[in-house]
Amino acid sequence: MAIHIFVAGEELITTDLNSILDETTKGYIPTADQKAALAGSGTPSGANKFVTADTDALKELLANKDTDGTLAANSDTKYPSQKAVKTYAENIANKDTDGTLAANSDTKYASQKATKTYADAIAKKQYYIVASANLKLSADAENSITGTSYVKRKEVVMAYSGYITVKFSLKTDLGNNTYGRIYINGVAVGSEQNCTDSSNFVEYSENFKVNDGDLIQLYVKQSASGTGLYKNFRIYFDKTIITEDGTVLTNS
Repeated sequence: MAIHIFVAGEELITTDLNSILDETTKGYIPTADQKAALAGSGTPSGANKFVTADTDALKELLANKDTDGTLAANSDTKYPSQKAVKTYAENIANKDTDGTLAANSDTKYASQKATKTYADAIAKKQYYIVASANLKLSADAENSITGTSYVKRKEVVMAYSGYITVKFSLKTDLGNNTYGRIYINGVAVGSEQNCTDSSNFVEYSENFKVNDGDLIQLYVKQSASGTGLYKNFRIYFDKTIITEDGTVLTNS
């Protein structure tokens, strides 16, 4: 910290107390009370008064210096170091929110959300699904249909790619037909199933190839008159880990 004194009306600034006390070569000879003031005692006055440079204020400023490169405090009291400002500015410029990390850069850095999105996608790619007897997704509510045009009544979204078994059940009233068909992403892919049984629900089953994010849907309709019923829209599959060499899916 710099020390300010006035000797014979002239201000002297130094960081070395001894250099002031011994300043005889320039013609300045501190008096006894000046030396006492510099040593922390006595009360010099007039032109020789000893003055400090707002010591308490300097201490406060030093305490408020912030070296955090994220400027997380967001304060009107703290002040950032030069390095902290440079770090913050560079980080803002190089922040990347792209969850695919397409830039593949050594300069940019991924946000937490982008990192999670990318890592989750990689983890998901390690799995492939195969049709099985294990129930994984279901929309079982029973409901009725009276219209003669296909209407979407059940829908699930897939989280993995591979093959699945889809099952659903239909029932009609006496003398009428109830129809059901599987769609994927709004496109008819399954066979049209025609139920004429008015006594019991009839279960239908088909296998399909699907991709991550596909919408698997059940559309139903009724014949010219009457009321049909549908329920138990179910998806069956198993997850299998893909090895570097591939995975055997069928060996019959």
